Amino acid sequence: MSLRVSFSFVLCVLAEIGVRVIYLLTDHEKNWAVLVLFATVAGVSSATVNGICVWYTLSRLAYGAAYILIESEELSIVRSVVWWSCNASCITGLVLAARAL
Repeated sequence: MSLRVSFSFVLCVLAEIGVRVIYLLTDHEKNWAVLVLFATVAGVSSATVNGICVWYTLSRLAYGAAYILIESEELSIVRSVVWWSCNASCITGLVLAARAL
């Protein structure tokens, strides 16, 4: 038995994955940029800002993987938890910036 996949099908799948990845990478970027800008201007230490940026980046990568790989309804909570981890990193940075002012 041979599996034959048309070239147009492969292109459609790759295009769909590309659209999803671009959406995932640009969804929170404004919040993240504001977090870094405010925290830096407010005088939050570089180590703290870098730590929050690492937290945010790892959360975004985990969310992207969860979004693409998890299809079951039972495990969909993982996507929500990781999504809120991204939000929490941005909120944490903004709160630290506000406290530093």
